[in-house]
Amino acid sequence: MMSIYTCTGYKHFGAEPPLSFHNRHGEQEFRDNMLYLSVAFSDWKHDREMLRFVLDTHFNGFSAKFMEKAIQPFVQANQTPLLHLLIWQHSRDTHDKLKLSIGTEVPVVERFGQEAVSAQRYIANRRAYYASEYARYEAEEKEDAQRWEQREQQLAERRRKREAKAGGTNSPKPAS
Repeated sequence: MMSIYTCTGYKHFGAEPPLSFHNRHGEQEFRDNMLYLSVAFSDWKHDREMLRFVLDTHFNGFSAKFMEKAIQPFVQANQTPLLHLLIWQHSRDTHDKLKLSIGTEVPVVERFGQEAVSAQRYIANRRAYYASEYARYEAEEKEDAQRWEQREQQLAERRRKREAKAGGTNSPKPAS
């Protein structure tokens, strides 16, 4: 039986942060993904399919055969101890390739010159970061739309005044 104790992660695919409404048109593909899985297997021979399903759900490009090969050294009597799997991808750091860390210790993550933290805390921080980035992006987009609408209203008002003025001065004068 496959026992999942922790399964958490985040995915970002799109423009590289900081996100901006004005630079989205020429954006390049950027990926920042991480999956942390704390798992133990009591029947490794049969549980491989369950692991394949989890990987396909979260990282469909990750080779299950590679994962099986990485886990094999931990298998004793068709069982594994509690394993900590960390799969990540970051366009700048990993050049869009998926990377794997596996071991019996809780993984520690240190990226972007930050302090070293547990994978779970790092994932929570990145989720919060991307949530705030998207909120800021949406606010910028909404503000830009409001400016555009206000500009259109001002142009329409000027056009209306011009037409009213032109209509008043170009009209024939009454005969006396």
